[in-house]
Amino acid sequence: DVAGPSSTEENIGQSNQKNFRRFKQTVTKLIQILIGNKTLVLFVDDLQWANMDDLELIDNIIAEASPAKVLVVGGFRSEDVSPDHHLYTQLIKLKQGRAKSGFVVELRELNLEAVNE
Repeated sequence: DVAGPSSTEENIGQSNQKNFRRFKQTVTKLIQILIGNKTLVLFVDDLQWANMDDLELIDNIIAEASPAKVLVVGGFRSEDVSPDHHLYTQLIKLKQGRAKSGFVVELRELNLEAVNE
């Protein structure tokens, strides 16, 4: 639209943001209720395909949970994460210690000899 977004499009966008905020809160609360006094290990693979909303949800889970209660482990193909990827920014924060908690462990490809051991 040349004139910019219509008020209907703005309302839909605001509604989607509210719904997503509510969704993040609900998922986080559900995880807290389900784990009770236990610990949860959440493994999320293929993060190279994650969009900003996915990463926000994971950030929200980490931010709201006690580090003793939730461990989030993420896997991704580093060759698919370029500097303009959303995940790249998160990795930089982790490597520089600016994230709430966490660290990066880089694994290299296994050769055939290593796989056969």
